[in-house]
Amino acid sequence: MQDFLKFKFSNDLRPENRIPELERVYRQAKELIEIEDLDKNSLIIDAGSSYGHVIRAIAPTGCQVYSFEAHPLFYGFLVRDYSDLENVVLSNKAVWCENEVRKFYFKESREDLNGGATLMSEKSNIT
Repeated sequence: MQDFLKFKFSNDLRPENRIPELERVYRQAKELIEIEDLDKNSLIIDAGSSYGHVIRAIAPTGCQVYSFEAHPLFYGFLVRDYSDLENVVLSNKAVWCENEVRKFYFKESREDLNGGATLMSEKSNIT
């Protein structure tokens, strides 16, 4: 992925530049449409959709978008904003390498809305 970020995206969209993270994600998704020639025959998996910036950028192409967001608060935002789109499938689950149930921990503060979560119960800032 680092090589993709380093060589495919415009200079201003590389992580080392000072565009706010969510705006950079949206702009990169817009560039991805051109880079990959996305259209109604394309399929996108958005693992960790957060606020839905990738969905917002890519869904208008008509391609099928499968969105996975385990955080209940962010999933609620996605349902509110994108559940009416026929080409978007929302799932309140995380993406993992095996089909199993895992315990997921979220940050203690609801005010810290960065979508961060972990599988490690020993972290001190989670619930």
